[in-house]
Amino acid sequence: MGKGNRTSFVARNSEFVYGDNDDEMESAVASAQDPKELQVFWPYIVGMLISLDSLPLDEIHQILKMFATQGTRVDCSLTQLRLFLDEKVKDHLLIFTGGRYKLNKTVIMCSNK
Repeated sequence: MGKGNRTSFVARNSEFVYGDNDDEMESAVASAQDPKELQVFWPYIVGMLISLDSLPLDEIHQILKMFATQGTRVDCSLTQLRLFLDEKVKDHLLIFTGGRYKLNKTVIMCSNK
């Protein structure tokens, strides 16, 4: 793929598009936080999605910046958050549709039993 091309793939009727710039994506992957560090945001994300049903990536990122990163040393870019959330989609914990992330309530309910 040349520079400026969008990288995308389709999984379970959802399309994931990563950045407009290949260099941006490579840089984000290379500098990505350890997934265990980003996991600290997971309870906040679950709470948001329980309360608000579904949210686009940029709103999740803004809410995390306002509330979850205060007092922590963990921070993540929009691209790093997208990669983290897409892993949750692959793990069937989230559903991505129409540009919005939503909890896979079937899996979440089963894991709480």
